[in-house]
Amino acid sequence: MTGSTDLCTTPACIQAASRILTNLHPDYESIDPCTNFDAYVCGGYPTEHPFEVTDVISDLQNQNNDVLVQLLTHPYNPRSDATSDDKDIFNMVAGDFAACLDVDTIEKSGLAGVPDMIAHVLKLFPIEDYNSNKTLSDQEYEKYADAIAYLNSIGTAVFGDFSTAVDVQNPALGTTFDISSLATANHTDVVEQIKVILPQAVEQGAATQLATSLLAFSAELAKVYAGLGQSSIDIAEILFYTTTIKEAAEAAPALRFEQIIRKRAPEGYRIDRIQLQVPDIWANVSTVLSQTPAATIQAAIIFSTYGNYAPYINGSVDPSDDRTKECAKYLNKSLAWMTSKLYLEQKYGDEDRDAVTELMENIVATFGERVKKVDWMDEETKALVLEKLDKMTLRIGYPTETPDALNATSLKEYYKGVKITGSHFSNVLSIRKWYSNLEWKALSSPIDENTWPNIGVHSWIVNARQWRERNTALVPAGISQFPLFGRKTPLYLSYGSLGYAAAHEVTHGFDSVGRHFDQDTRLQEWWTESSSEAFDNKTKCFIEQYSAVPAIGWDGEIAKTEKNETVYVSGELTLPENIADTGGLVTSYDAWRKLDDGNPQRGLPGLEQFTRDQLFFIAFGQTWCSRLTAEQVAASVTTDTHAPSFARTRVTAQNSGAFREAFNCKQKEPTCELW
Repeated sequence: MTGSTDLCTTPACIQAASRILTNLHPDYESIDPCTNFDAYVCGGYPTEHPFEVTDVISDLQNQNNDVLVQLLTHPYNPRSDATSDDKDIFNMVAGDFAACLDVDTIEKSGLAGVPDMIAHVLKLFPIEDYNSNKTLSDQEYEKYADAIAYLNSIGTAVFGDFSTAVDVQNPALGTTFDISSLATANHTDVVEQIKVILPQAVEQGAATQLATSLLAFSAELAKVYAGLGQSSIDIAEILFYTTTIKEAAEAAPALRFEQIIRKRAPEGYRIDRIQLQVPDIWANVSTVLSQTPAATIQAAIIFSTYGNYAPYINGSVDPSDDRTKECAKYLNKSLAWMTSKLYLEQKYGDEDRDAVTELMENIVATFGERVKKVDWMDEETKALVLEKLDKMTLRIGYPTETPDALNATSLKEYYKGVKITGSHFSNVLSIRKWYSNLEWKALSSPIDENTWPNIGVHSWIVNARQWRERNTALVPAGISQFPLFGRKTPLYLSYGSLGYAAAHEVTHGFDSVGRHFDQDTRLQEWWTESSSEAFDNKTKCFIEQYSAVPAIGWDGEIAKTEKNETVYVSGELTLPENIADTGGLVTSYDAWRKLDDGNPQRGLPGLEQFTRDQLFFIAFGQTWCSRLTAEQVAASVTTDTHAPSFARTRVTAQNSGAFREAFNCKQKEPTCELW
């Protein structure tokens, strides 16, 4: 297919063409796209961002945030059909945002309500002698549980957080508990902090001893966490290990799961099952707690109380930071679905939602066609996979129930109990209390099939997600924006970027973690042994492929360790995402080609030298343009489950036979294939 002389010259197409040309390497013709596609498509991006550590996704998120900032810093301008509830929604979000911006009031408020929180913890979990090295007695364990339950009620996690989740082994049973997010006391000047938040210890002359013990305790917890990377347990079992509350309590007795749950659960709730993310962690944390002085544990809880609310009190504002940007980020932690309504009214209409829905439906249908053609899976397992795909729920743009993100009355009911004042601290506290109550209330209600997650997919957030426990793919409005999506540009651009991202999420339902969830969202072995073995054998290619990729910066510098050894991407850590990237790209390409074969899209001005196939892959590649140094990339490869941006462009493309054909690569076969 050659470049088209029939060009799209609308403003939208000219804008898209200009962006592509700007991001392309200035001398792209001298670069081999088959081996360095990231440099080929993104070589111009760093020049446009000479002083920024950024990427395309962050750029789009900042654009979305700016929409909200402009709206919230100007007087209310109601739509013609606005109601009093609409005005209330705006005033709540705008008031919360204004309180965040009000640095003077934050500074004048000092520690705000933190001393009251600390005093309540001291009342629930008192320590008489801070010089004592005695560990927790049975009676003190009960008081410890009281303190943890109280802190949970105000949104403060200490050694682990509590949330509700679908029981992945028995979805019909409803919700269970999920405990994650270790939090440790880790302050550079612990003695000075003790003087401020725990003067009782100072009065007893125990500040230095307590600080030493706290740091040792924190170091022991860090060792426990570090051991996670050496675990040989299957990742699905690590993340979704479910057991009885009795067995969990026996494995980690010092954490007092049952007592804490009883104090927070709705009246009459039967404590039965619990889901532990990384079960070995909690058993080891329990051991550390049981061997630690009671005074140190109380101090750690106090530090967590202070640390959780420190970002909202006196001394929290860094004058070198852009406060407006900080408060825009805060919106995702506050009245997020109310904020979503304000964004949706500005940037996302019914036509957008319909277009993205059609794209998603095409993606799902195409993935099913690809499943039917794979030669490594037996027919019995294919039928089960196709059944799961057919049952996959698609959530597009925003929720329409629980709450309805476009209905002010629904939103007011959803956030009932939240009080917004001129105090940033008080607003955060009110929202956290509301959210904690929302989590526990879910235990006494049937599973709500229409709800969206409360993290990561609010309507202005540039993200998409596969909710494995619900077999649901979510594509919020925030990611469905230019340059990733446009109704007025050729389809190869939207399918190359948003289509790839959407197909990535669909593929996650069948990656090395998602494949363990059956068609009814149970976590179990549901494939035949031969298909499971074949899948695992195919994934070895991805592990080896990515593990051979060195971490490089935007300027081509290779990251090195202190011993001057090359830093490589972790093929094991990034396996699920790499499977999803490759599956997403090949699926979205097939979906677009079917549409283009029936109605060829026009080309773009200034890009006549590229075929439509090439423009599809260029749109994909430019999704991940970034300006990160080798050091920054190296820091991410040990913790980020995604491969670095340059690798997501370069290596994923090499796993597409269509890409190799489009750019006339010598090797026509993809390096690794699965779906």
